[in-house]
Amino acid sequence: MKIATTGLIKGSLSLNRQTRRWTIAAEHDVMRLLKRMFARIPSSAVADAKLSDNTRTCAELLWVLSRWHFQISPADARHLAAGADVERANDERIAKLLAPGYVPNQVTLAHPLRPYQQLVVDILLQQGFLLCTDEMGLGKAQPLEARVLTQTGWRCMGDLGVGA
Repeated sequence: MKIATTGLIKGSLSLNRQTRRWTIAAEHDVMRLLKRMFARIPSSAVADAKLSDNTRTCAELLWVLSRWHFQISPADARHLAAGADVERANDERIAKLLAPGYVPNQVTLAHPLRPYQQLVVDILLQQGFLLCTDEMGLGKAQPLEARVLTQTGWRCMGDLGVGA
């Protein structure tokens, strides 16, 4: 995606490498649209906003810069493009996993996994992390008899509670 370099400058974008946060400052009309696009920009933001520096934000900000001309340093533009490239590669890998006809890897456990559970395992292995929000009853929970290491030693999952 190419960064817009012509037309009126609508704002500025800069990365604070110490706090790992982007600061985006924009004209009122552009900021109004940005608040609609980025739910994490508070509605009270008037002239500027801060966004976490992660690959998703980089991809989204690169899209913004392809639409409007913003001032951005060459180093920040390179960082933005590199983060967007990582996000695009992640999206492509996940799209392959979710494509029709994909056959999940076989995982050997005490009980065989269902196909949707096998897919979750593949996504976890691909990404290195996963927030699984499947419906209740689809096998996300640890069995109550499973042993869990706590600060006081091994305990059964069913014996644990908040502050216990």
